[in-house]
Amino acid sequence: MRGRHRFVRVLLDHLQWLAVMVLPASMLSWHPLRRLQGEPMSSPEATVVMEAAAILEISEYDLLVLAYEERFGRRPARREIDRIFTPYMIAGKTPAWAVGTAHEIIDLFERDRLRDSRFAVRARPPTTRDIIVGLAQCVLMLLILWMIYVMFNNYPP
Repeated sequence: MRGRHRFVRVLLDHLQWLAVMVLPASMLSWHPLRRLQGEPMSSPEATVVMEAAAILEISEYDLLVLAYEERFGRRPARREIDRIFTPYMIAGKTPAWAVGTAHEIIDLFERDRLRDSRFAVRARPPTTRDIIVGLAQCVLMLLILWMIYVMFNNYPP
């Protein structure tokens, strides 16, 4: 019985997205692509989250994951964060803890302290594999350039 309910739910989700793709946004009051079509966010809290995500150069989804980790001390399951992200994308409803984290990020950025904070993005050091792949790509590019040089010098126009 449980599998049948899951199947029905998945089927309804697919039908909903099919309706979104087929019907124009003006016919759907809950159209998820409205924001992508230029409609502004409905709440100032959602705008704060969007601004903080832009500062960190991450997606709004990733910012909500980061805020969830800050608030609850653990990484959220995908279903948990999807339940939070869907109302955010559709209606601009943002949890207070996400807005608080976003305000903290913006404040650190404005005081030029973001680089030294726990929100700083630190590049991982390159691994041996990364170095080998980079060298192989350089050798390949040099080989291609050498072949082009030889081809144009041996065959005059």
